[in-house]
Amino acid sequence: MGLEGEVHPGSVFPRQVFDTKDPSARYQMTTICCLHASVAQKSYGSEKRFLCPPPIVNIQAPQGDSKSALSSKPQVTMSVVCESDINNSLGQRSTLEDDHTGTFRYLYVTGSAKAKSFQLKLQVYGRACLPNGFVSKDSMGPESEEGVVNTADLPEPYAVFDSAPIAIISKPSKKTAKARNVSSCILAGSLVSLFNRINSQTVRTKYMSVQDGEFCAKNSTWSSFSVTIVSNGPSNPAARIGSPKSHHRQSAIQSSSPITYGAEIILTETATGLQSDRLIVCKVENGRIQENATGPICQMQKVALMSTERNKDGERVYLSAVGNDHQVGRYMDHSTTTKTVLKYQPSTMAGGNNDIMKPGSDDFLCWTIVGISKFEYTYFESLPADRDSEAHHPITPFPTLMKNPVYNAASHTLELVVSNFYSQIGDETSQVPMGVWLGSRGPLTTHIIRRNVSSTEPGSINNSALDQTTLLVDLPQGKQMGVAADEKSLSLPLLFVRHSDGITYNSRATVVFTRPENGERWAVSMA
Repeated sequence: MGLEGEVHPGSVFPRQVFDTKDPSARYQMTTICCLHASVAQKSYGSEKRFLCPPPIVNIQAPQGDSKSALSSKPQVTMSVVCESDINNSLGQRSTLEDDHTGTFRYLYVTGSAKAKSFQLKLQVYGRACLPNGFVSKDSMGPESEEGVVNTADLPEPYAVFDSAPIAIISKPSKKTAKARNVSSCILAGSLVSLFNRINSQTVRTKYMSVQDGEFCAKNSTWSSFSVTIVSNGPSNPAARIGSPKSHHRQSAIQSSSPITYGAEIILTETATGLQSDRLIVCKVENGRIQENATGPICQMQKVALMSTERNKDGERVYLSAVGNDHQVGRYMDHSTTTKTVLKYQPSTMAGGNNDIMKPGSDDFLCWTIVGISKFEYTYFESLPADRDSEAHHPITPFPTLMKNPVYNAASHTLELVVSNFYSQIGDETSQVPMGVWLGSRGPLTTHIIRRNVSSTEPGSINNSALDQTTLLVDLPQGKQMGVAADEKSLSLPLLFVRHSDGITYNSRATVVFTRPENGERWAVSMA
């Protein structure tokens, strides 16, 4: 196995980006995060089935007089890129709000009926370059919509990200899925969004959220919730209503197992940690709650969330999104202050025939459940001496670990397989490998074993090139660790540093060093 090149400590990168003594004086951290539904329905003809819930982008960057490229309100564009219609994607552009968040409410999936997936393309600009509106790769034709800007007219983005492929479903399944078809099921421990829609009207849609310490339904934004199963799918879920609560939460069902109808769950809002009461998930079919339904819960199915306790009249009650604002028609008010506090209500539907004397559901008690996916990137900017002394260059593509690092105890090295490990300097033909750091220790000596560049990344809708590098990293040992004599272990983040401007990328891998009883070489493990 021959070595193609080596990078030695201190040979290129003169600055210590990660200084544990005074981190704020050396770097600024920026995190770009996007939450979106794991599945979506396709639009046909003139119909527009907007992505539901709408994708949300949040950028946490240094504010005030920071020299960060994203310190002011950045503008973000998001496009739907379908595998069957790559060159005709319509996107939406938006300037982030004061809470550093942007919501993309008007994206929808079009294209060939054979398409089974699509991706979201996120482009970040350091400042608002155009009014909010829409962008397209082809907006010059006579039939182009007013206000649509050609992507060629936009400046070079500061960052470009692609989501993982998102599955397209024709419509929510009314049949109970088989447990072995895990891809279509809602899983324990996963993130979900729930929304309430009146008379199947898009403009009368509210999303479950949290505000002021209360569960509520809002037009303007939505929250993601993690699902904890207290107990899964009994043969008679209604039999547990009114049962005494345990003083200790029961052991949660193993993560990644499908949630079944009749399961007793707790919803936890991911941003605040606020938890719901214990709720029993019931199936909704043909507008009626099926309390004794069984089987796994599928994506985009309608459910009712039944309380484990009855009301004072002895009726079963369900989490309801009914509110005064529904009665006056304020369905498209995107103000963040418009909310409906959730409360419990009994079903209002009843019949005089024994065959239909089943609990019923009106729309306010019915929630559509969909899985939520997330992609998130964190990087660090080293501070220039003067705001104008360094131009801000695009930060993407991000270097990414393609598999878990492998430690070789004999050579005390770490083997890494990294995509986009080479970065440009100046013209497009000049590229150098990045520096490898462990926290504030670096750059470490690296040995490039091989670099493979292919024209197309397998499975990519965007036909992006795959640039993959295999390398060995010499780990510090003995006195190079620079720790106190009584320190027994040390956890250090694995970082990649771009030499041209000190941009530092967090690989999200951590190397753990444990001091040996005898000898200088520390034991190494991955966290």
